[in-house]
Amino acid sequence: MLLYVHNLEYYMLVEVIEPQWDILLKKLPTCRDLDQILECHRNFQNECLVKCMLNNPNHFEVCDLLIFIECSTLAKEALSLYSSL
Repeated sequence: MLLYVHNLEYYMLVEVIEPQWDILLKKLPTCRDLDQILECHRNFQNECLVKCMLNNPNHFEVCDLLIFIECSTLAKEALSLYSSL
């Protein structure tokens, strides 16, 4: 489970947010007013949400299910270990 969390975190930070941040920083100097800056920022946020798979509630359900299964398995193993002492 920890490997899953680390891989997901790596993907979100290195593969999605950092490249999108670089794109945002390149676009900002071309902005002439506050509205254009806000539009660039909104695009940055939307791209990050979509590419990090945070815009679809089904993804949350799958992650929640994976965490529940892993925690249940860990709890059963701990109880079994504790009861054998």
